[in-house]
Amino acid sequence: MSVVLRTRGVPRPVPLLSDLTADRVYRAKWARDLDTGFVSHLSGEGSERIVFNESRRPERILEEVRAKAKRAKISLCMIVKNEEPRIRACLESVLPFLTQIVVVDTGSSDRTPEIARECGAEVYIHPWQDSFSVARNHSLSYATGDFIFWLDADDVLPFAMGEALLDVALRAPKEDVAYTCAVRFVDQGGGGATVDHVKLFRNRVGAKFIFRIHENVLPSLREAGGNVVKTGLYVLHANQDTSPEAVARKRELHYKLLMMDLKEQGEHSFILFNLGMTDFFNGCHERSLDWFERSIAAGEPGESQTRKCYALWSAAYRKLNRFEDALGIALRGLAMVGEDPELRSQAGCPLIDLGRYEEAKQQLLLMKPDALSNHFTSLDPVIFGPHHDHHMALACLGLNDYVGARSWLLRALEARSLYMPSVQELWRIAEANGDFETMRRVMSVIEQITSHSEMWVEFGFRYASALESYARNADFLQRALSTDPRSKTIRLAYARLLYEAKREDEALYHFAILGNDGVAIGADSAAVILAKHGRYQKAESYQRLACKLAPDNDFISDQLDKLTSLFQLTH
Repeated sequence: MSVVLRTRGVPRPVPLLSDLTADRVYRAKWARDLDTGFVSHLSGEGSERIVFNESRRPERILEEVRAKAKRAKISLCMIVKNEEPRIRACLESVLPFLTQIVVVDTGSSDRTPEIARECGAEVYIHPWQDSFSVARNHSLSYATGDFIFWLDADDVLPFAMGEALLDVALRAPKEDVAYTCAVRFVDQGGGGATVDHVKLFRNRVGAKFIFRIHENVLPSLREAGGNVVKTGLYVLHANQDTSPEAVARKRELHYKLLMMDLKEQGEHSFILFNLGMTDFFNGCHERSLDWFERSIAAGEPGESQTRKCYALWSAAYRKLNRFEDALGIALRGLAMVGEDPELRSQAGCPLIDLGRYEEAKQQLLLMKPDALSNHFTSLDPVIFGPHHDHHMALACLGLNDYVGARSWLLRALEARSLYMPSVQELWRIAEANGDFETMRRVMSVIEQITSHSEMWVEFGFRYASALESYARNADFLQRALSTDPRSKTIRLAYARLLYEAKREDEALYHFAILGNDGVAIGADSAAVILAKHGRYQKAESYQRLACKLAPDNDFISDQLDKLTSLFQLTH
């Protein structure tokens, strides 16, 4: 009987699961203290001493908030379907600020209605009729408050925004009929687009949503007369289902309802814009061009979607590498709607692509955030920070201005937690120019934000490699491990380096520690080294541990079978 045990090269470090669950539990436990401003920060979130503000003690603040809520009389109106994983977080975030919660369920097959009732909501069943507006209007019919506020189930209202919401309602002049509340889409890097919506409006002013999809209450509010006021209110859109299946279902539904709207209402600018936007974000850039052109032709310069339509139209041309067309549409949009920072950005970027670097710098320097203060907006604020600074750096590089490029990239790096395009570009140009000071600065920022993460280890390797020294690599990791001995990422990288240097006994020591600490790749690698030296019984023990830690890994299971056979053959 012959059994061959594959002795793999020890793999490079892979991302390890941090204790995110424990962190979430910890933050949830003290969330109210943070939300109300009673504590400045949590233990472990900075070296500064925690400051307590007695005037913001949660019990006192909640009592004041509930008293305000009774006077403001705001009804929450929602429509839902199969939102079990997220609806509780949404409703619990708004509970202190409202006197009524209306939830219209359009056909859930999960526990969504039960959870809503547990949170104090009035739940009404309404059959789905291929129209978000029909469902929303049905929810409005149950509202008894003086004001109506609407949310989606994957929205969360921050506590400070709930307090501000009450103040807006209580101080509202009679001539104001509605107020904006932005939706901030939260991505994994902490950023995301911010989209203005009219989410708070007076009850019984003829409010009515229109359109089957991307439903809009604004036209009916404007018909009723009175002011629609832009505010600083916002909700966080952070719990949406982003699984491929959910995205595919959403895409199919959007197309279906938009085409139904188009058939019923004809060349409506808002419908055409949404068709273009849907195609754009689904990667159908060529097809989106026609929708955007038709939307502009059918609409008026002052419509809420016009600015965004020009911006996406220009961006679609750029995605297709038609840079002259992208520039032309951006400049045409600026001439039509007036100053707009997103359109300035859309003009600057294709100028970089075209090699017209000085013109690009001039366009980017004209970007002013306050140009949008009186307009409905839909954009990612990153365009005013890292995105802007990154493209300024690219323009500087095109002009052979390394010092200027480094300055702009450092700004981008420090303005937001690891804006990755700038991290990578800054490291690239610093490495190419032998600028070790800047390389160390990049590593320092990464360490401050991510601690001793895989990214930090990778850049440490590259830094030492730039100095052309294996010893520096080993020294770097050894010192990092002595500073942070619990870091599995550093230990894994160090073990791998030792293994590749044929220092297998030392590598085995660290792989064994990792395996005993719950890292499958550590146990598996320890088994590989032990098997090479004929220590099959011990190797089998570590391979069993690896299987336990990674039960779905077929390669590890296969290795265990072979090790077991080898052990039996030798005994």
